[in-house]
Order: sequence, then C-alpha cells, then structure tokens
Amino acid sequence: MNKHQFFLVCLISLFSNEMVFSQIEYFSKSHEIYLQENIIIEEIVIKGKVTNKDGAQISIPYNSLEKISNLKLEYVAQRIKKIKQKDFIETSLATRSFYDGIKALNHYIESPSNFTLQYKITRNDLMYFSTLDFYTYYKCDSIFYELDIPKDKTFFYNLPVDIENLQIDSTETEQGKRYTFLQSKNTQEAIVDLKNNNSIYVVSNHKSHVVRILISDIDRPQKSLNDWYFKLVEGTGELNENSKREIDSLLIGVTGNEGIEKMLFKFVQEKIRYLDIEDGINAFVPRNVNDILSKRQGDCKDMSNLLVKAYNYKGIKANIALSSSLSHRLELDFPNLASANHVVCVVKKETKWVVFDATDKYCKYSNPSSHTQGRNLFIIDKEKGIFYRVRKINYKQNRDSTYSELKFINDKLLGTVAMTKNGLSNRKFIAIHDYYSEEGFDGKLKMLLSKKYNSYHIDSLEYVINSSSSIFKFNIRQRTTTLTKVKEKVYLPIRQLIDNVHPFPKAITSNERIITYGAIHKKNKIILELASDFNLLKQLDTSFFKEPFSFSFKVEKRSEKKLIIEFEMIIKEVEIKGKDIETYMEFDKMLNSILNKSIVYVNQ
Repeated sequence: MNKHQFFLVCLISLFSNEMVFSQIEYFSKSHEIYLQENIIIEEIVIKGKVTNKDGAQISIPYNSLEKISNLKLEYVAQRIKKIKQKDFIETSLATRSFYDGIKALNHYIESPSNFTLQYKITRNDLMYFSTLDFYTYYKCDSIFYELDIPKDKTFFYNLPVDIENLQIDSTETEQGKRYTFLQSKNTQEAIVDLKNNNSIYVVSNHKSHVVRILISDIDRPQKSLNDWYFKLVEGTGELNENSKREIDSLLIGVTGNEGIEKMLFKFVQEKIRYLDIEDGINAFVPRNVNDILSKRQGDCKDMSNLLVKAYNYKGIKANIALSSSLSHRLELDFPNLASANHVVCVVKKETKWVVFDATDKYCKYSNPSSHTQGRNLFIIDKEKGIFYRVRKINYKQNRDSTYSELKFINDKLLGTVAMTKNGLSNRKFIAIHDYYSEEGFDGKLKMLLSKKYNSYHIDSLEYVINSSSSIFKFNIRQRTTTLTKVKEKVYLPIRQLIDNVHPFPKAITSNERIITYGAIHKKNKIILELASDFNLLKQLDTSFFKEPFSFSFKVEKRSEKKLIIEFEMIIKEVEIKGKDIETYMEFDKMLNSILNKSIVYVNQ
C-alpha cells in the first residue's frame, strides 16, 4: 500500500515541474457525477488558458482502475484546433511507489491560448471515488461538483477542514437526490504558488482541502467500508502446508502467545523486504499470503496480512486494520479509502489493541510504529469495523541525556561528553549501526556528532549500541576560543555549550504542521571548571511551560571554580498543528532568546 496515497487521485504534481504550473490558469472546473448501477461516471470540463509564450503541456493522469474516454481538447493556435483522444500521447508516470501503474494522456499547446478540455472517467466500484478535491495545482477561479445519487444508494460526506467559500446544497429529484458543491470565484491558489517551508519535518495541509465521500448500498458507512475490505482480504488465500511448516519451524522452542507474537513479528520485520507495488486493485488488496512468505517481499498490507494469517494459524486472534500515517494528508476519522494510506496487523489484549507494523524495522514489540502514533486505525472484522486510536509513546521513554565535564585551557573548552539515547531518540543510531560496517559506523557517527559539536575536535569515541538504550562517550576540544573579554567581564556564548536542541523551523503557517515522529525529552548537564574563582554577573534562569511544550535553563555557581549549567526541554506531541502552532512559536522564540545569550562572569 502506498505510504502517501492508496486511493485514486490526480497526481499531476508527479509528472509536471514547478514551471509548468505557473504556465496554466483555470477559469473553471466542472465535475458531473452519476451512477450506472455500481459503476460511477465522472464527466469533467475544464476551461482555462496557457499563459507561457512557449506553451504548456496539458496532462490527464489516470490509474488502471480508471478508464478515460470522450477526451477532447479545443484551443486556438492561429486557427481553432480540435484534438481527439487518439492524438494524445500516453506516458507512464514516476511516483514514490516502486510501481503503481499511473499513466497520463498528454498534449502540448505550443503557444498562449484559451482552451477547453473535456473527458470522462469511468470507475467500476463506488469505493474508488472517495474525494471531491478543492485544491488545484493551477490557479483556478471556481470548482463545481454535481452528484446525482439514486434512491437505492446512500450518500455520506465529510469536510476534514473548513474550505473557504464552499457552498453545499441538495435537492430532491425524480431519480433520487442531487448534491452540489461549489467553491466560488477567486478562492483558489496554485499549490506551486504556496510558499511551503523547506523543512523535512513540515507538511502542508493544502491537500486536506477536500470533501470526503462515501456512496453505499446501506446506511451504515463503517459497515460499508468494513464489509468491502473484508471481502477483498478474504480472497487472498490461506496459508498452505508449506507455509505452515515454515512457520512451525520458526517457532521451535517458542512457548506462549507473547513469545509467538514476538518471534513472528521479528521475522516479518527482518526477513520480508519492503517493496511497494500499487498497480490497480493491488493498491488496496494484499497479494497471496504464500507468495509473500516464499518470495520474501511485499508492502505494508502484504506484511500485515501475513502476520494476521500466521497468528490466526497459531491460535492468536488477529485482525487487519487500515491506518493513516502521520505524513498522510487526512486523519482516519471517516470511513473511506481516502482517509487511509497504510495497513497494520492488530491483536486484542483485554480492552486494548496491540499494533504490529512490520514496515517499521526498529519498532519494538507492543509499541506503535513511529509514523502511526496518535493516529486512528480502522480495524476490519466480520461485523462493522472499529475505529481505534493508537497510543503515543510517552516522552519519558524517549529521554536524550547529555552529561559533560569541561574546563578551560588557554581559554578553549575541552573535556568529556557522555550521551544516553533512549526509545525513539535512539532509532537513528540503531539504523545506522545496522546499515554500516563497524568502521563505516565510526565514521558516520563522528560526522553526526561533528554537526552537533561543530566548533570542536572529537576523539576517543566509545559506544555501546542496544535496541532499548545506547551510550556514547567521547572527548571534545574547542578549535578556537569563543570567549569575549570586555574590561573585566568575560562572555561565554551559551550556544557553545548547548545547541541544536531540535531540528524544527522557527515558524510555520496555519496551513502547515510539524511532524516530530516522537515526543521529545532532552536533558543536558554541564559541569564547567574555570581557570580561577569567579562571580556570576547575570541571572539567566529561565523556564517556559505551556502544553505541550516546556523547557528550563539554569546556571549556578557550585564552588570556587565550578559552574553548573542544566537544561531540559520537552515536546510531548508527535505533530504540531492547529492551536499548538502559536504556542510552539512562542516556545521556540523564548528558547532561542536564552540560547543566543552569554554567561557573563568576572574572574576573582
């Protein structure tokens, strides 16, 4: 299953460069949607203009579950040109999946011109049509959807976010009910024109500007999605005798349900290679479980289905569950395919569910994967489907501690540093250790530490890497002094002692969110020996506490020559969004204001 989208949506961004976006503007997009039995048909008319003097490419993306027909393009290039579907060039599109069968029909308009583009999309299953999109890759004056729902169907819709100037209406018709969704003039911006933050931790919410829909034969939306997906998974086969023998051999000497769960989870994590193939119905349906086990490769739905079948074979009741990862544009709080982009295995333990996500190689047994923390699951069963909120790993489990003993020699800092990484703060180091040889790991680790201590030489590096906690010890020696002396006063920049406390940007917009992928708990303690007795001249003790953010900073003279600096920072959330954005920027501003200061003292 595609980590970013496993439903059918336009993927124009993946086959056009940013320059192309600015070369086209839409006046209007009109979508008329109707049903023929359980086939859903969408007729689209786009009116717009090419603004670039060298022309621009018109592209219609589609998946193997979509059929494009009645394609017509009309524009003026010295004379009126009418382009039929046979004159379009078909290309395959590169996406983030290993392979997903996305293609496009393309035609190049060679000069500035107004154009009208018309085509029809046919989908053979109601579930395949799951969103009305009110974001565009081009500037657009208005977007209109009209849906005719027959009397024997039920229509559900949901807005994940408020959409500016969206008008929704419905009227009774002879055949059933007509719904209209209109976003009025001058409310659309091209995605390329939005000044998104370049940080890898920042996600734009612009693609959340959709109306999620579900068209069903029954009036229970959860049951509708559950039954549809249950039927798909049921058809993927059961474990054959060869697969059962292999599972039995893996469990020789293993006793108890927990032991079985741990062993099989570890096996799928380590031995099944992640390979994302999303062509057509394979975007949703796990492949045959015996093929996944024998070929040792598959994606999230394949790995999860293998775990479900293996656990059930050994008498442990397990279910497959749809999931929405932290990077996905939508929360899984409405039962349709657009809301999910991931699949996991779950096992019920009393009143709680334990999540098994084998795509996360470094996820510990009974912990949620880092990218599903705090998100909803939709657990598939024989009845109606269950929403379940995945727990977040508590910040206390992710403590990242640094203890330093430093002193000044010729006004340069040198000494020893000991770092302890726990929980999710340890993941990067485990991954690097697994990937590199011992010699390669030493070099990579020194490079990482050099970024944190970028004005120091690092040597005598020692470490112990464990899955639960890793310890690093090393010596540092400052390259050049950063002390500033003005008359009798000595200024020691705090950033020479504590820096790079988090990787997130200083500011984000209300249309963005920060994904931390794990609650953060950092602690620093520095014992600094000065050359002589001293007096502190500035009181720098500072603290900040507004949920979910806090930090404290304290400087204290401990003895004649010794100075103690203590710092603690906590970010309790795995994503920063909505009302927390303003608090975050206040927290970060205050945090940087103290880190940008200097400890000021006079020698006795």
